[in-house]
Amino acid sequence: MGAALSKARKRRKNVSPTYRTGDVSGLLVHEHPGGSSNDNLAMEPRPAKLVATLASRPDPPHSSSFHEEMRSSSFTDAELLRDLRSKLVELDLGMRYAIRRALDSIFYPILTVPAEIMEEIFVFCLPDNGDDPLVPDPSVAPLVLLKVCKQWRSIALSTPRLWCSIRVNLRSQQFKRSLPLLECWLARARSRPLSVAVVYATFKESPSPDFLIQSLTRSSEQWQDIRLELPFKDLQRLHGIEGHIPLLRKLLIGPTDAYSAGMQGMRVAPITAFSDAPSLREVHLVTGYPFTIELPWAQLTKLQATSLSVCECLEILEASPALVHCFLSLRQSFDTAHAIRIPPLEHLEVLTLRPSGFHPDLLHCLTLPVLRELQFHVTSSASSADSLVKITSFLDRSAVTSCLKQIYFSGMLDLYGSGHLITDLIQNGTRIGPPPRRR
Repeated sequence: MGAALSKARKRRKNVSPTYRTGDVSGLLVHEHPGGSSNDNLAMEPRPAKLVATLASRPDPPHSSSFHEEMRSSSFTDAELLRDLRSKLVELDLGMRYAIRRALDSIFYPILTVPAEIMEEIFVFCLPDNGDDPLVPDPSVAPLVLLKVCKQWRSIALSTPRLWCSIRVNLRSQQFKRSLPLLECWLARARSRPLSVAVVYATFKESPSPDFLIQSLTRSSEQWQDIRLELPFKDLQRLHGIEGHIPLLRKLLIGPTDAYSAGMQGMRVAPITAFSDAPSLREVHLVTGYPFTIELPWAQLTKLQATSLSVCECLEILEASPALVHCFLSLRQSFDTAHAIRIPPLEHLEVLTLRPSGFHPDLLHCLTLPVLRELQFHVTSSASSADSLVKITSFLDRSAVTSCLKQIYFSGMLDLYGSGHLITDLIQNGTRIGPPPRRR
């Protein structure tokens, strides 16, 4: 019996006291037999006053006097949480202030560079897209410059040259974000000439483009390079800019519903917005049916057009005597029998006919006395002998032996069988061969 009592006393000495939660606010004590008091005592944060009181008391936390005092405490859980939050806020503000002071004490030599020089550096940071408008990207200039520091952000926002070029694709799922971006971008450009590309294809769920039309119209007097791929009816709604595009030099235009527009070509009013553009020199017609758009053809020096018939090409070329560079893509048509020769084009130096048929039929109606570069294609279905006659007749009539530097051709044609004409061209340094690969 005595031995059993002795063992019980020893076990009791090795067992840590167990604390229970009473009505003590803010003190959570979970009962776990065994273990140290630190494992069993989980205390929520308490006010500084309470902590100081506990630290100054000699009584152990499991004593009866301790529990009596805690039961009489007026602290509530809500008060404890409020006190904790205020302490955390104070700590956070203190840390932020210390970090700010440390950062402000660092010397950055780049920040001493005058703002005018930084503007030039920022402009050189813009991506090299050639003549293409800039696609907004948060990882490249100008947007990335806004995230470096307050001073750089201020300089970037006050430099209109960084914001005068933009391309946006206003698809239905991106419309709500892209339209405000376009408006903000144009506002930052201030009065600078603009290079803008907008692609907007309509779907059943597409939002109304009213705000887009209004935004574009407001900035028309700053347009220098404009690229619009919009539904035909929305291009018609740009008629308000007619006579208000004094800076426009380059135009890319293409109805995104071109087939429908072409089918209605004789029944719909043409697009007249660009008929009065005194500075316009370059035009790119993305889709066919060119005569649904009124343009100042006589002043154009560069033209690119696709999906044209032979007669449409001849009509455009005759209306554009100032052309220097011309890139055409022909579609299958049945009007070649009605094609007639047009007056010589005295300024056309580069004629590129993209791979398709009917090129010999078109060349048979042209006279280009200053041609430097020619590219064409002959289909396998065309008569080789007839094609050769038409092409050699064109070269002979144009009298380009001394000025023609390059002839690129593809297809089934024995150009070397044309006799002395090709020999004379080669002797004068004309390069003849397959067309270069397009990049």
